[in-house]
Amino acid sequence: MKQSLKSALIKKFSKIELNESQLTQLIDTDLADVGRSYNPVVKQLLVCCSIVLMLVFGNYSYQSYSAHNLLDSIANEMVNNHLKQKPLEVKSDDISIVLNYFTELDFNPLRVSGITGVNGDQLLGARYCSIKGVTAAQFRIRNADGTLASLYQGVLPEKQLNLIPKLKSGEQGSVHNIKGVKVEIWRNKGVVFVSVASHD
Repeated sequence: MKQSLKSALIKKFSKIELNESQLTQLIDTDLADVGRSYNPVVKQLLVCCSIVLMLVFGNYSYQSYSAHNLLDSIANEMVNNHLKQKPLEVKSDDISIVLNYFTELDFNPLRVSGITGVNGDQLLGARYCSIKGVTAAQFRIRNADGTLASLYQGVLPEKQLNLIPKLKSGEQGSVHNIKGVKVEIWRNKGVVFVSVASHD
């Protein structure tokens, strides 16, 4: 079975032990002279530290790049969906009726302020849609200022879900401005939310 780089590194460097003399020599070594040192233990430790730092930094950079790409892709997909204004499959301002319509989802859509009308917004209805190829719910809302908005709810695979920002009280999700509309993406209770609304 092929061994991962991480496992190979742990196996190799876990066997390295320093006796008291070697430890004293390492502590007393002038860092400027380390590169010229012929002590194999010091060289191995330096190589190990360099590799670990590269792996940690590389993994962090990859995750940041992946999260940016995923969020940007979701924002563009949901804006395009919102602008098409496809016909609603269930028309009602009664949140219970609308939520009960979604029987083919792998999760129960959540009651959130954007679709309950507590801010003066009016729920118009909903329809099935998708987020990154996964079946989701789209709620259409008429904001208090008369503009139309969409709120999407869906569940993504765990690897993608973990890249979506999880909000704490008072925080804002990942905000994007695309084609004249504002998009905010966040997750809560394992559900991805995407809010798409026209600019004020």
